[in-house]
Order: sequence, then structure tokens, then C-alpha cells
Amino acid sequence: MCIPRTIVNYDIVDTNPVTFHTLFPFLAKCSKDFDLTLMICLLRNIGGLITPSNGWDQLPHPNDTLPGADLATLKWYRNQLAHATDTSMDNHNFTDKWTRIEKALTSLNRGQRPSEVTEILNYDLDGEQEKIIANAELKQLKKSTWIVKRKRKK
Repeated sequence: MCIPRTIVNYDIVDTNPVTFHTLFPFLAKCSKDFDLTLMICLLRNIGGLITPSNGWDQLPHPNDTLPGADLATLKWYRNQLAHATDTSMDNHNFTDKWTRIEKALTSLNRGQRPSEVTEILNYDLDGEQEKIIANAELKQLKKSTWIVKRKRKK
């Protein structure tokens, strides 16, 4: 979904030139290119969303299921991860955050898990799958080579 330029109220845009340029660049045609924080700012100011129970800048309660709360959840975790000084987390912490983010994205997508979530969930971060596939292909190649050499000797 793209937000047409004509509906944006210039009064709600802060005076930050980077934000303004992101909103109104000469080549931007669609809101899909907007930063998450900017998109949420626009939606909460011109989208008619109900403010989450804890406000826009706090992590909403898990039972707050309104679209504004889902957007605030995404914004909260985006900010937590973008400004983190420690780049690692334990499995429990990751699972908790992942579950909240996935729930918010699924809720915003009318109850359907977005395909991007499934892709990310199945993404092999440490390359282990690639190593297994490469080793299997290498074994198959060695086997094929051995069979070809064996046939030549006959």
C-alpha cells in the first residue's frame, strides 16, 4: 500500500531534513521505501489509529491487540535492536522477542503469517545448511567421478 503524497499534512513532519527528504524525495513513489519509524509516525498521525494502552513509546501489554499496539511493538523492538550495544542474546530472550514480533506482524497481516516471517524463521544464519548441502554434493561428485574412472578402467 502506498500513501499518496497529496494526503500528507506538512505540519506533522518534523523539520529534520533527512526525514523530510525521505517523505518527499523527487524519486520516491511509494511508502514501501519509508523507514519503519517514519511509517509508524505517519500512520499514528494521519492513520486514525487508537493509541496503545502504554502509549506509542513503550512496549504494549501482550494482551493489547489493536493495530496501534502491534505497530508500537514493532517500533519498540526495532529501537531496542537498532540501539543495542550487545549484539548477542540467549535463546530464551530471542524466542520471547521473536514471538512478540511475529504475533504483531501476523496480526497486522489479518491473521496470516507473512511469507517473509517464514523465510526469516527458516534462514540459516550460521551457514550450517549450506555446509551440509555442499558436503553432500561433494560426496556425490566424488562418487560420480569414481564411477566414471572405474568404467574407463574396464
